[in-house]
Amino acid sequence: MHRPPRAEDFGQGVAFPSYQFRCPQGDYFNSNLMNHLFVIADMSRNDNRVLVYDERCMGKDCDALCSLRLKFHMESMEQRYLNNLHLPEVFISVRDNCVGQNKSNATIQFDCFLSMSFYKRVLILYLIPGHSHMITDRVVAWEKGGLKHKDIFVPEEMINAMDKVSGRSTSITKVGGES
Repeated sequence: MHRPPRAEDFGQGVAFPSYQFRCPQGDYFNSNLMNHLFVIADMSRNDNRVLVYDERCMGKDCDALCSLRLKFHMESMEQRYLNNLHLPEVFISVRDNCVGQNKSNATIQFDCFLSMSFYKRVLILYLIPGHSHMITDRVVAWEKGGLKHKDIFVPEEMINAMDKVSGRSTSITKVGGES
């Protein structure tokens, strides 16, 4: 038994405050807080997860990536255990060809950790270099569609607006940091 293939990638970040309709005065200065989106997309069941965190929590390097992946695997294993479901033996992940995030020593070691801790086998598929149109990019586009024409000042407003996007099976979770 294997887990359906998952695509994992960082989405385009969202800067706060986000002024959609009105612009502040020309002499107004504000340091924008960047919110990062990490997407895990189940390609066979249309079950997507978006993890939202701000730059004060962590960056977009391979250490942050491994932390977010570990959080996902721990939560999904716990959910399967509580529902008396069989734990999968094989994990398949589809990733883009980003050298800094997906092909670093830390992420390869993390994948080895997954094969020793959670799964019997871990299969990583790297897409060819270039513009890949991954499913994760589409999930971010769907969710960011909920932000159009809205002035948003705090992450909770962004998460609520993204949650209201209809027709998509996506759960959005805020990870760490302050509100």
